Amino acid sequence: STYIKHREELRQSAEVGAILNEILCDADLANLGSPWEVYLPKMTTYFHEIFPNSTPEEWQTYLEEQIPILRQHHYYTSAAQKRFHHLRENAKRIEEMISKPQSNS
Repeated sequence: STYIKHREELRQSAEVGAILNEILCDADLANLGSPWEVYLPKMTTYFHEIFPNSTPEEWQTYLEEQIPILRQHHYYTSAAQKRFHHLRENAKRIEEMISKPQSNS
């Protein structure tokens, strides 16, 4: 019947929408799981955009705030999970930066 056909089309549309949403979410936060050589410069640039006249204390706080984000984030798609697998490594590197302060900002 027309109702069943329409219901199936809506279900398929919702599935496609959900998949597209997952892809967009993964793409938006791809830098978090990128290799350190990519992640660090992008994170630092983003920090300076937010805090153009930052203090060392703000940088330290920002670094500390990145650790739970990197430890708790997960990617939705299998492609992103395979490609952006450096989340925990980046968290560890930031922990090392915090434990050995230097002029990182």
